[in-house]
Amino acid sequence: MFKYYFFLDWKKTKKVWRTEDGHSEIESGAKLFDTKSQAELDFFSLLIDNEELRKGEFIDITKGKKKEKPEPKKAEKIVPQKEDVEIIYPTGFEVTQRDCVKFVLGDNMEFMRNLKSEGKYQCFDIGIVDPPYGISVGGMNLGATKDTVRDYKIGDWDGAIPTKEYFELLDYVCKDWIIWGGNYFVSELTRNGRCFVVWDKKTRNLSFADGELALTTFDRSAMIIDEPRNKKRDDSTKKRHHTQKPVYLYDYLHLKFAAKGYKILDTHGGSHSHAIAAYKNNIELTIIERDKSYYDSGIAAFDLEFSKNRLRF
Repeated sequence: MFKYYFFLDWKKTKKVWRTEDGHSEIESGAKLFDTKSQAELDFFSLLIDNEELRKGEFIDITKGKKKEKPEPKKAEKIVPQKEDVEIIYPTGFEVTQRDCVKFVLGDNMEFMRNLKSEGKYQCFDIGIVDPPYGISVGGMNLGATKDTVRDYKIGDWDGAIPTKEYFELLDYVCKDWIIWGGNYFVSELTRNGRCFVVWDKKTRNLSFADGELALTTFDRSAMIIDEPRNKKRDDSTKKRHHTQKPVYLYDYLHLKFAAKGYKILDTHGGSHSHAIAAYKNNIELTIIERDKSYYDSGIAAFDLEFSKNRLRF
């Protein structure tokens, strides 16, 4: 008497095993062939005289069956090749090129107005920006103690939020954008998507916010960055700006929203953490800062990171 068995291998392909009852061990994981289905019975009858079965070898029972239509492959994320758009900088702007990053010393409004006047519509794929929140943050201690040494300029740049024109220009020159502190600018935004990003700083009951919110134009689920504000810094990311964001925040945004070949704009350089992340992730970034001291310290921090010759993505 013969019994027929089948099992699923690691490729999920059905196999049949023929053995004399009680004389051969059944392959681990094999199950008695279920002949309750008429379709299976019909096909099973085609296998009985098969030479491979008589030899007691495995056989793919999909042989001889009508080939099923394969599932369509998921489309790969492909960035359309586009012509490089020449960026013409207003008179008096200072531009420093470092690898994939362009550091621009000048006024961001003048820069974007100039792009609009040249008809450079959506010449950047994403604008990732961190504008002033209008909360006079320069007067806050932000967790500092009496022993805290601040060897950087604090400045008075946070007295007001950007004008509506700023957001209109950002919307013109960028296909999409991610705006940190978006909750401060809701009434000024010209559009937005359903995706927002929350940075949980892992701090509670201090004089500053427990987290920050970034609004975006992307149509996808919300995301949370669950990393502490006081994560250890190395020399290239030491404190050099009052509201300095860590490099890993921009690493995360590049990973989730950008792709190879994207051109990204940052209108408020500040600490220039974004520039360091752009270099690490091989992202083409134009980053603007109007304050000479922040501009110089940002380039210095970038050069220190660049000198380490770290593995890049």
